[in-house]
Amino acid sequence: LSAGAVNSPQLLLLSGIGPQEDLSEVRVLSVHHLPGVGRNLHNHVSFFLWFTINETATTTLNWEAAMEYIKFRDGPMTNTGLTGVTGFVNSKYVKAEDDNPDIQIFFNGLVANCSKTGQIGEYVEYETSRTVSTPSKRRVNINPIVLRPLSRGYLKLRDNNPLSPPMIHARYLTNPADVAVLIEGIKFGLKISKTAALQKYGFELDRTPAKRCENIPFGTDTYWECAIRSNTGAENHQGGSCRMGPGGDPEAVVDPELRVHGVDGLRVMDASVMPRIVSGNTNAPVIMIGEKGSDLVKSRWLENGGMYK
Repeated sequence: LSAGAVNSPQLLLLSGIGPQEDLSEVRVLSVHHLPGVGRNLHNHVSFFLWFTINETATTTLNWEAAMEYIKFRDGPMTNTGLTGVTGFVNSKYVKAEDDNPDIQIFFNGLVANCSKTGQIGEYVEYETSRTVSTPSKRRVNINPIVLRPLSRGYLKLRDNNPLSPPMIHARYLTNPADVAVLIEGIKFGLKISKTAALQKYGFELDRTPAKRCENIPFGTDTYWECAIRSNTGAENHQGGSCRMGPGGDPEAVVDPELRVHGVDGLRVMDASVMPRIVSGNTNAPVIMIGEKGSDLVKSRWLENGGMYK
């Protein structure tokens, strides 16, 4: 089973493998009571600091750039503009025994106006959402991310229809430590924006108050906490919902060989098996889990003369 941190537990639950009480609520026959299925769901969370710089935006979506890419596979359209620059930093909360940073910083360079339809030469004005013919200033965001979140969520079946999406209770930022680390990331991003290297481009913070935070003094820790909770950025790094662990762990779903506890002939091979998601992007680790899982399956077949166990 390799359907991801949302759909792998969903498929297990639909198959009757999971918390018995949750299955009975949606009239799914319990085949094997496994309380950890769908639990321990977590994700990297982030916040976007928006800046303008002192040059007029020239869109990458123009005929010159398009022809340069078509003819030579070169030019601005060879880069998404997203995640071109990243860095890892320690917050003041990193413990001495930890050997990896707890904050990642992304720089996302965006044209100020994007096309609604994809038509070349069409722009959308950021402030008003109106379609306009002339772009305005370029916008850049600095995006701090909490790499080791402590908040945990869960998912459950909505009903017993396999086509119904599950109910996801992400519970982001329920642990106050995640908020504290993200505020430190914001402060680091603001510090970077004031360096000579960026100030020569006229980096200017967009000080538009976040919704529901208008009455809090801008830039205070209290303001940033409000803004974080109002505009939480969830990364696409969900994991942990079929966590690996020993058989005695009530929250464990798979063993060290990715086999589902108490079920013969079934393994899970995706980000859901991570007890704690990695401190960085999850794509490469998930590929590794899949490759390792296939090796485990092959080795078992060879050991048992073609009989899977």
